[in-house]
Amino acid sequence: MIGIYIVISIIIGLITFKIYIDILPIVSSILYTLSIVQKEEKNIRRILLVNSVSWTIYEFMSMAYTAGISDALMAVSALIGMYRFDLKKEITITQK
Repeated sequence: MIGIYIVISIIIGLITFKIYIDILPIVSSILYTLSIVQKEEKNIRRILLVNSVSWTIYEFMSMAYTAGISDALMAVSALIGMYRFDLKKEITITQK
């Protein structure tokens, strides 16, 4: 089922494709679709970080600054979550 959503994202992305930067929404859509099926929260955070950065770049290049700022803040939030729930735990485990 996930494969169908990915194929649909690619087809719609190719239909609306005009310039090279239009690849980023396609990549973001595929990444978000893949994040839905992840079992580990760590993987979800990693994928959503890349997704947020991809959207941030696209939106600033498209001059959608408000959306770019929003996605940049989502990327920062993902980084904080990765620190709190992933990195901090790994540091604590290695210190024991």
